[in-house]
Amino acid sequence: KVCVFLTGALGEHDARVLGDAGIVTLLRGARDGGGAALDPESALPPEPAPVTTANLDITALFALVSEVAAATASDDFETFTEHKAIKEWSLKKPQHAACLSAELADPTRLDQALARYKRLVAHPSVLIRFAKILRTSGGPRERERWETLWRARVEVLEVPLELDSRAAARKTQVRALERIANHQLDAFELGETCVAKTFTANGRAVQSAAEQGVVLDAHVHRAIWLVGL
Repeated sequence: KVCVFLTGALGEHDARVLGDAGIVTLLRGARDGGGAALDPESALPPEPAPVTTANLDITALFALVSEVAAATASDDFETFTEHKAIKEWSLKKPQHAACLSAELADPTRLDQALARYKRLVAHPSVLIRFAKILRTSGGPRERERWETLWRARVEVLEVPLELDSRAAARKTQVRALERIANHQLDAFELGETCVAKTFTANGRAVQSAAEQGVVLDAHVHRAIWLVGL
């Protein structure tokens, strides 16, 4: 339903054109001027219920278990950055050093952003890929953090086989996206079909989807890498 709120009189021709297009014209408290005497607030649909499910892609899972994220939650992050192993890690790749600098200036604290969601979910393919990388590139503390703090809280959720028309349309739109890897599409598809906010550090993929006409319900956060400790 499309409504137009009038700020003045509407001509007969304009009123007919809008009416033929199925557009309702509203004029608060008046019965002339080409608009119905309706309170605009009564014509608007109710606000949608807040999203209570967070959908985690692989970059969000990395951010939750990384030693960097754990250090930002402490009171001594500067000392953490001075550790020999952390210095060596930061020198391996420019993005590692950039991650440390950014977290020092403005911690991401993804755990706090997720605290308001009642349900945390992830696509099976995302969790399989995450477990493989965590096993090969994560350190013992990062693996333990996943097992003790997050594994039981993150629900494995597949895209439902039966979808309503809205969800089915979103699934088709997401799967038609180009230049985005299939494993990332898995995460996006789950979020869009299950009415969840997708947490990701892959802002480039979110932007690419928008450029292709698909605006995703996503929370884009800074990339936080596994350290291997």
